[in-house]
Amino acid sequence: MYKILPLMLLVTLKVTAQEQTLEGVWELVSAQHQYEDNGPIINLKRTETFKSFKILKDGYYSILTQDPNKTIFGAHMGTYTVEHNNYSENFIVHKQADQIGKSASFTFKIEDGKWFIYSNKIVEVWQRVKPAKSKRELTSFTTRVNPSRYYHK
Repeated sequence: MYKILPLMLLVTLKVTAQEQTLEGVWELVSAQHQYEDNGPIINLKRTETFKSFKILKDGYYSILTQDPNKTIFGAHMGTYTVEHNNYSENFIVHKQADQIGKSASFTFKIEDGKWFIYSNKIVEVWQRVKPAKSKRELTSFTTRVNPSRYYHK
């Protein structure tokens, strides 16, 4: 019994460390999605107008995606779990109501500051967003994202 306890503690610490490395704000660099078997492959990549951000904190995640030029808006949030190199999202809120209560699981790796998420239908590459340390950096980020283009008058 006592020999198993340190091993269990080590596994718990490793999972906690993985969760901590994922916590933060991530911006989508590129993605390939295939929603239907033998369906079209949809290629996405960050552009001046297409943005997607994922925020992970304390076991919760939130993702927002928008391209106002193509009238694309996607959002969902819920809880996430990490076990070894497996990452799962459990949907609490979802733009597609039929997804609420469901989950999605992925294999992941972090390499060269990028977070690679993949399954049999999805491949995504995310890059960590550096924290804004000053009002100037926050203003620079807001200007780069240009939220005014998202408001319709």
